[in-house]
Amino acid sequence: AEDLVKFAQDWNSGAFDYNPCVKVVNSIVFDATTSADFVATGGIGVQGDETLGTSDNYFNGIFDGDGKSISNLESSVSLFNFVGAAGYIRNVVMDASSVFNFTASAGQYAAIAGRLKGSVSDCTVNSDITVGNITTTGVMYVGGVVGRTYGGSVKNCSMTGDLNFPSTNGKIANAFSFGGVVGQNQNEGDDGGTVSGCTFSGNITVGASSSF
Repeated sequence: AEDLVKFAQDWNSGAFDYNPCVKVVNSIVFDATTSADFVATGGIGVQGDETLGTSDNYFNGIFDGDGKSISNLESSVSLFNFVGAAGYIRNVVMDASSVFNFTASAGQYAAIAGRLKGSVSDCTVNSDITVGNITTTGVMYVGGVVGRTYGGSVKNCSMTGDLNFPSTNGKIANAFSFGGVVGQNQNEGDDGGTVSGCTFSGNITVGASSSF
């Protein structure tokens, strides 16, 4: 877990001058401290702020989870926040002991990748996801595996965890997209994404309503 936190810190700070190929060789077990440290990174991959003159630093490497489990992570950010067109995430397994509670407003959120321009394949999410404690309005996209695709592809992924949107959090004024695998698949022009070979076997609960 400490290694993954360090990798997120290094990538987001621009320490890499190349796009790395990363392979997980051992199961990753978080605790309260390492979970907080990872949340503080904001997730791997950052988007620049034009008003501050900062440039995008989307993750554009290869990350191979090798089927090793990521357990006990308690997070309010996606594992990968922004994945660029050259980014490829594969074979990541989120254990059921990991939980995601997204409390922000506008943005894209999911267990594996928030905003995806590249590819996610053969990933498994057994974690539950909850949206709660929203205090401001905005447009929000939440998926089990990927929050929102922008020309990216999601292949052969599965989501077995539950997605929960309590009725008490009705402060999303503009739009809200909630999906078992992908929150929203952008389908306009060159930004069109693809989703194929994926399965969802959890519950989606919105207020008092539940569906499979």
